[in-house]
Amino acid sequence: MKRSALTLLLILSSAAFLGAQTAQLKEITPRRDGAKLVVDILVDGAFTPEVLTVNFPRRLVIDLTPVERIAVAPYTPIDELGVLAVRTGQFKETTARVVFDIGDRTPSHGVGLIPGGLRVTFWYEGGEEPLPEKRPEEKAEPTPPVKAEEPRGPRRTNFFLGARGGFLFLLNSQVESPSAFSLYGETGTLLETHDLSSGPVIDVFAGKYFNRLKVGAGVTIWNLKQDPTFALSLPHPYLANSNRDVTFTTDRLSNGMLDLYAFLQYAFYDSEKFNVWAGVIAGLTKGAFQNLDDYDYSEKAPYGASDVEISNVTTLEETYSTLLFGGLLTFEYRLASRVAVVFDVKMLYANPKLLNLGLRANFLRIQPVLGLQINF
Repeated sequence: MKRSALTLLLILSSAAFLGAQTAQLKEITPRRDGAKLVVDILVDGAFTPEVLTVNFPRRLVIDLTPVERIAVAPYTPIDELGVLAVRTGQFKETTARVVFDIGDRTPSHGVGLIPGGLRVTFWYEGGEEPLPEKRPEEKAEPTPPVKAEEPRGPRRTNFFLGARGGFLFLLNSQVESPSAFSLYGETGTLLETHDLSSGPVIDVFAGKYFNRLKVGAGVTIWNLKQDPTFALSLPHPYLANSNRDVTFTTDRLSNGMLDLYAFLQYAFYDSEKFNVWAGVIAGLTKGAFQNLDDYDYSEKAPYGASDVEISNVTTLEETYSTLLFGGLLTFEYRLASRVAVVFDVKMLYANPKLLNLGLRANFLRIQPVLGLQINF
């Protein structure tokens, strides 16, 4: 391997442009310009190139530092002017490598800086391209990439794992269930009302980036709180159509809830430090709901509403599993190459059927959460 004499010149020329942030290899464009092959290598950000030539096998190697992200294909066939293909790969954590595979007819080449990248030019001395050698029934096999590595998308690493915490707000905060019964030859009614609320949530998630797509799954733990009120219309033992209205309550009821979900998002805004993702979420909610099971009452003369006493109130817990779906908006700010702060806003809908009450509960909710994400 011999080092090209142009390497030092390129390093000195680009040193003034080198910044503190890493760059992205975003485009490689080959084109034929008359008797020359011109390949533009575009880089988003400051970088320093290093050019090497290798004889066995013949290759032109260009290292770009610091470049930690590659957004181009790992292998692009060319087959022009003795250049078979161009390959890309992450040679080191902060160095992207571009390799030109050269055939038997070695062309001359030149490398120079252009705005936003490098221009590599290939040509034959004298301007005449040698005739290709005929090799009957022989097909050229593509040269494998430098590394068996997927092209990088807007993320510096493909996999992520994180945890978030926040709050859950129910948009439909009440469940009502009326019922009727017969007493003293008349009809009494009971209206069971549950005021719903929630509080802190904990969320753990993991997934993978596919270019501008973000796919993953997670688990959310939260708590559903119930404040029940029971409005009893009790027939009078002696007077017709003189129902007595009695209201009673129980202590606040609490139910542990679990969401298992998967999500798919698209990067609507992508920069070196900040990203905005939006997409859909679907999964399963597992939880419980408590309703009135039984109660005792006693009454005394003169049998007014204040003469009715309610005691021994008990509740019955019902568990259920139901589908959930909704939308997910994520703001992602990268603190370092492998650490990011994420803020999510979820809008989720679940509609569990409560068999004991004979109705469906509308659990439409908004979930803002803030946390950390680790890339690896």
